[in-house]
Amino acid sequence: MWTLLPWGSKYSGTGISTHYYNAIGVAGAPAGTAFESYQTNENHTPRLGRDALPPLIGSLMLDIRQNYYFVPSSYPELEVAAGTSDNHGCATFSYNGGAPATQCVWGPDIRGGFVIWAVDRLLGSVTDHYGLPTNSTHAVEAKKAIDDFAYLLNVYYKRNDLLVITTFGTPIGANALITPDLFFAINALGGTGILLPKLTTDTSTYTLISSRDPEYVRAHYPLQSSSPSGGTGQVHAMLSRDRNNRFVLNTGASDQALSHTIGFPWTEVGFQQAQDWPAWTAGQQGAYKDLYSSENHYPAIRERLGCAGILVCQPIRSYYDGGIGSSGTAPGIVGFPYRTLIYHPNPNYTERDFDAVIQQLNIEGAFEANVYLLYGQFKAVTAGQTDNVQYQLSRWHRT
Repeated sequence: MWTLLPWGSKYSGTGISTHYYNAIGVAGAPAGTAFESYQTNENHTPRLGRDALPPLIGSLMLDIRQNYYFVPSSYPELEVAAGTSDNHGCATFSYNGGAPATQCVWGPDIRGGFVIWAVDRLLGSVTDHYGLPTNSTHAVEAKKAIDDFAYLLNVYYKRNDLLVITTFGTPIGANALITPDLFFAINALGGTGILLPKLTTDTSTYTLISSRDPEYVRAHYPLQSSSPSGGTGQVHAMLSRDRNNRFVLNTGASDQALSHTIGFPWTEVGFQQAQDWPAWTAGQQGAYKDLYSSENHYPAIRERLGCAGILVCQPIRSYYDGGIGSSGTAPGIVGFPYRTLIYHPNPNYTERDFDAVIQQLNIEGAFEANVYLLYGQFKAVTAGQTDNVQYQLSRWHRT
């Protein structure tokens, strides 16, 4: 048993064997405050060896007292939609940019059921998939599927399995009713078991994202979406790592008729690791530098930067923060129409290098424009004598 770090977790008497271990914490801090990654082997199949222990990857950020603290930087997205008649009875599951997985009604005897996708909360990979034909025309098969469903949730899956459960086709038929074992298993995951018997049409939907980890449920991480009739049952969510380096639900949204996906790029950008851009091939470097160079191959950019003619321009990205903390007005380069530029043929970089650079600058410009928009709104409620937040709070306190 490992009890080496006073600011980490104490494992004595817990039954947890930390085969491998790493941590990031502050000396002298209270117990249980460190970020830890350890191998507990609490998955439905063994995860042993150093390759099964994910590293702690993140950023050091400043708190309000100007002390650095660690923030994990992995934010995978997932999207799941129940298999209603609108999408031919096929449930879909998309995870972390991968190709969507599907579970459809198969064979004339299968009218619907439930499907489970499992994600390893430590490694972040999809590890399992089960289709359960709880609405089969054969009573024996339907009852077995109900029992298998309960067994998977009560016994087979473990604390480090993140379960994505949804429906396909008509989930519940007359040949097999919801058993107490299944009812209480759904409740233990933070779901509402009483909803399951109502899923008796091909427009019924039920989706639950949860884990058998009691701490996960106590922290109110489970996300559930259900409709007895109508809607898509679509859920779009983003995961993040907790203090023990395990994935939990960071934020999620569900809608019975969700027609537009929800993006989480702001959170990802805010906490992701710094990385070189572009890929810094020689060609891309050359294209980026040539955009503002004194060779004046792209005079429109130099003019927008305010360094036309014989003046020397600085790298484009160094101009982004010109209005932050002062005027609040975005520099002109933020809204520059890069796609109007025409590649200047030369031996130092190709047109493909040029296209890669202007595409990235377009993306950055859009994000920077949003930053200035938010900054302007924030400035409006903090700069005035009578409308700033501190002043309003002080008035409220006095009254």
